Amino acid sequence: MAKKVKAVADAAVKFVNRASAAGGDYKTGVAMAGQHWADATSASSDTYNAGVQAAIGRGAFAKGVVKAGPSKYQTNASTKGANHYPEGVRGG
Repeated sequence: MAKKVKAVADAAVKFVNRASAAGGDYKTGVAMAGQHWADATSASSDTYNAGVQAAIGRGAFAKGVVKAGPSKYQTNASTKGANHYPEGVRGG
């Protein structure tokens, strides 16, 4: 028996409405999490280094550039980048 699900458009509207209302909860959670973030991030330094070295060893960066190609860069820079650039300048 197939499960009945909401229409995608209805789910999207609900997501936006609920996410917009949760801004205060998000801000409170972030305000209380700084020390935990710093401790956990510092503790993961060896794991981070090992992952970066493994990626270097397999040439992951260059392979990713080739896989994406110039069109992905151009598309994302001209859409996402152009939209977020002014916000970043204001934030800086």
